[in-house]
Amino acid sequence: MHNKILNILEINFSRAWGGLEMQMPITARALGEIGHNVIVVCPEGSQAEKAAKKDNLRIINLENRLKYIDLSAIWKLKKIIKENKIDIVHSHMAKDLWIVIPAGKMAGCKKIYFTRHMESHYRKKDIFHNVLYRSLAGAIAITGAIKESLIDTTHIIPEKIDVIYCGIDVEKFRQKALHKNILRKEYNIAEDYYLIGVVGRLQDGKGHEYMLRAIPAILKNIPKVKIFIVGEETKGEEKGYRNYLENIVRELNISDDVIFTGFRSDVPAVMNSLDILILPSKREAFGLVIIEAMALGKIVIATKSQGTQEIIDDGIDGFLIPYENSEIIAQKVIDVLSDNIGVDSIRKMALQKVEEKFDLNKNIKKLEQLFLR
Repeated sequence: MHNKILNILEINFSRAWGGLEMQMPITARALGEIGHNVIVVCPEGSQAEKAAKKDNLRIINLENRLKYIDLSAIWKLKKIIKENKIDIVHSHMAKDLWIVIPAGKMAGCKKIYFTRHMESHYRKKDIFHNVLYRSLAGAIAITGAIKESLIDTTHIIPEKIDVIYCGIDVEKFRQKALHKNILRKEYNIAEDYYLIGVVGRLQDGKGHEYMLRAIPAILKNIPKVKIFIVGEETKGEEKGYRNYLENIVRELNISDDVIFTGFRSDVPAVMNSLDILILPSKREAFGLVIIEAMALGKIVIATKSQGTQEIIDDGIDGFLIPYENSEIIAQKVIDVLSDNIGVDSIRKMALQKVEEKFDLNKNIKKLEQLFLR
C-alpha cells in the first residue's frame, strides 16, 4: 500500500479514437481508483473527453492547434501544472511532447513520462529530439518490440524505458459482457448460426477486405455463419473505406451474410456474442481487442505482427496467421468451427493468459511503482 498520494496529469491531444486514445482515460481511471488525484487534459468534444466523462474523471480541455510547438498551449498547460501542483505529467503521444515538456519544465515539474503505444521507424536522434527525450524522467513501452524501437530511433537511455503492458479490468469487463445474445436478438439470428466478428476502426491497413474475401470459402463449408464488421471510420477522417468494403460485399454476393454495425458503445456485450474474433490487420502495435476477447474465452485469429506475438502463443491460446491471406483465414475459421483443433483447451489457456499477464489492476500497480520511484 503506497503512502503518498500523487497529483497526476494524463494528457492526449488526439481527436481520433483507437487503442492509443482509449488507453489514456483507462489509465486515468485506474490510477484514480487506487487513490491518486488524476486530471485528464484533452480537446473539448474529443472521444477521449467523452470516455473520461463516463468515468466521472476531472477534465481540463486544451488543444494543440499546431502540428508541433503551440506557444499558447504550452503557456496554458504550464499554468494547469502549477495551479494543480502536479507531481507527474504523463503523455501518450510523441508529438504532444513538444507541448508537454516545455510546459512541464517551465512549471518546475521534474517527473514527465511518455508512453509509446506504437513502433516508429523514423530516427529521432537530431539535437532537438535529443533535448526533448532526455528531458523525460522515463518512458513506458507497451510491448518489448516498442521498447526496442525506442532504443533504435531515439537517444533515450535503455534503462529509463520500462515495458508495461496494456490491460483490462477483467472482472468489470466480464460484468459488462453479461448480455451474451445481444447481436442474435438485435439482428434476429437463429441459435444454430456461428457469429464471427472484426472489431475496430474502419481504415486502410486493418485488413477487413481479406476477411470479407474469406467468407465465400467459409460459407461453402459451413453455411450457417454471420459476419459482423463492428466499428466506423474516425469522424472527420473519413476516406470512403466503409464504402470500399461494402462494394466488396456486393461484388462477392454476400450481403445477406455480412452486417456492418457502425460504432458500438456496448463492445463487451458485442464481443461476448461472437464465437470467433478475427484481427486481420497489417500491423498492430498491441491489440487490446485481442485481450478483451480472450478474457471472455473467445477464440482469436490474428495476423502475425510484433504486437500480436506478445499476446498470443500460436496454437496455445489463439492463432496467428500471415497478413493478406484470405485462404488461410477461411481455413482457420473452418478448422475452429469444425473443432478440429481442441478449442476448449485454447479458450482455457486464453483466460489464464489474460488474468496472469494483462490484468489492468496488476499492470497499473507497476505504473504506480514507476511514478513513485
